[in-house]
Amino acid sequence: MRYPTIETAQLMRLVQGLISAGECDYTMAVRWQGRGEEFPEDGVAQLAEEVRRELDRIRQEPTRVDPDRVEGEVAGRLYEALGRLPIEVLDDPGFWRYLSIAHFFEYVRWRESGAFEKDYTKFRDYIDGKKPAECVVLRGFLRGRIAAEAGDASLATAVPKATDLWRSHIVRVRTGFSPEIAGSLIREQANRRMVTDELREVAKRLKRMHSNLVLSLYPPDEARVLVSSLRDDQNSDDG
Repeated sequence: MRYPTIETAQLMRLVQGLISAGECDYTMAVRWQGRGEEFPEDGVAQLAEEVRRELDRIRQEPTRVDPDRVEGEVAGRLYEALGRLPIEVLDDPGFWRYLSIAHFFEYVRWRESGAFEKDYTKFRDYIDGKKPAECVVLRGFLRGRIAAEAGDASLATAVPKATDLWRSHIVRVRTGFSPEIAGSLIREQANRRMVTDELREVAKRLKRMHSNLVLSLYPPDEARVLVSSLRDDQNSDDG
């Protein structure tokens, strides 16, 4: 597939233009990679426009919105729009830089608004595709993919205020490569919400288990029992 990318060296200039003027001519910075069928841009452009309209509505009542839930809703739609692309496209950080600049900059800036009040070094990772757990568009896509592969797309929004759950304990670690384990952890948190320290300890135990077991091969029932037992063991240790 022939697909658009933006190089890291161009990113700061483009972002500064978007911040100062609300727009920038990014076309000269685009570098096309691959060959064959061209990336189908219409679907992404339509999704980006829908997200912009939703942001306009959100800004009318900003205090009543859970930004993480919005990210979860966008995540599922990102996966629907991009999930069938070849792996070489999805693995290219330049592609995610392109999407962040050309289509989703307003959304990225809204989602990480605190960082955008600071200098470029504080928000670069939210646009650059090199860090999957930080890049807003890429981490959203991964969240949607994990939920879908766990058998229930609604898992992307199942837990309120779940930024730490998704970013620190799923996408950033190997649990993200084990959809059934990730799905069981999400369901556990949705049904019996763990406090921060409890969740962190369960996630830490899962991380250690990845060193000795192929958790990605666990069937749904065994994954559910494993996560539940880790939580019960943690509570027993605390008792």
